[in-house]
Amino acid sequence: MDKINLKIEQIDNSQLIEYLSKDPLIIKLFKQKGFKKELLSKYPNKFLRYLQNNRICQNCQGLENCKQNLEGKYLDIDFEGMLIETYRDCNFKKEYAKRIDHLKYYYQCDLPKAHLDVEFKKINLDNENANYLKVLWQLNNLCENNENVYLYGTMGSGKSYLAACASNYHAKKMERVAFVHVPSFSLKLKSLINNNEYEPFVDELKRAKFVVFDDIGAEKISGWFRDDILLTILNYRMENNLCTWYTSNEDLKSLENHYSLANDDKLKAVRLLERIKTNTKIIELSQKDRRLICL
Repeated sequence: MDKINLKIEQIDNSQLIEYLSKDPLIIKLFKQKGFKKELLSKYPNKFLRYLQNNRICQNCQGLENCKQNLEGKYLDIDFEGMLIETYRDCNFKKEYAKRIDHLKYYYQCDLPKAHLDVEFKKINLDNENANYLKVLWQLNNLCENNENVYLYGTMGSGKSYLAACASNYHAKKMERVAFVHVPSFSLKLKSLINNNEYEPFVDELKRAKFVVFDDIGAEKISGWFRDDILLTILNYRMENNLCTWYTSNEDLKSLENHYSLANDDKLKAVRLLERIKTNTKIIELSQKDRRLICL
């Protein structure tokens, strides 16, 4: 009887009621809800389910450690003429929901889960080198001043993370934003090309007040994506003075080569690069691969 995970059919009903009546979680529930004692005798199995479920939440340290089948949900019980079981958000889930409330201002969001609520001011500066701190200071100021940025450097140096901080900054100001992983975006649009179903996605990136083109230059390029998609979007944003950030493993010369599909495409690549470079701060971030350091 000391183990609450015994099967219901193995427990005598009177013993179960006695056990439940002495459990601190059940006592607390009855006190909070103002339940009459007779409910325990009438619905012992429901209160057992409540106890089994809520025991899982005891000593929980946060959503990342949640052991519930429904993450961040716990079983609650109310009485409205009959006993009603309802799954509710726990305090950790409510707190997390508040932290990511700004995501509703994203037109498109390719942020990984770990970056959904990152901010410049939350970055731990311990053990960071002078170069990283300099870049961080620059990016924070450029973000607040609504300036364009082309951030390039070695793989895993933290470029996407810092760009995510910028996009979240603008979203938390209730501005319409987008964070687009360019290789994934390219593949998605190609799958929608037949019926021009891609056009709403393009329009969103044209109109958003702040956009990050993440990992630009890593996509498999085509003349259609370069000229009809990227050039169209970037030309609109340039003409309307809308803030745009880019992250890339390529410097601008390498990026130009990437978009030069053939010798006669050189001019088209130059036109695209001119849109990227116009009124844009070029910043290099070269660091050891942070993903490997964390392993």
